[in-house]
Amino acid sequence: MSYSDEELEAVYDSNNGFCYHCGQALVFSAYGDRYSPWGWCIDHGNPLSRGGVHDPRNWRPSCYTCNEKKHKNTTSEYGMRRERPHYFD
Repeated sequence: MSYSDEELEAVYDSNNGFCYHCGQALVFSAYGDRYSPWGWCIDHGNPLSRGGVHDPRNWRPSCYTCNEKKHKNTTSEYGMRRERPHYFD
């Protein structure tokens, strides 16, 4: 999916440049760079595959590790499984 620069800025700023799930610092210019330690993507809090909508109210800034671990879970389901941020591992 593609996003406008304004949409990307709004999602990034919505959590002050940190991953919504684990709190890892993200770098705006690393959007889409899965190999950067600060790379990030837009996560659908309620996944599209489970009836979520492609709407800014459902978008969260997420590091790639959290987005991949969250998979098809909702944000609350993923949050209940996570005991501590992965970057402490």
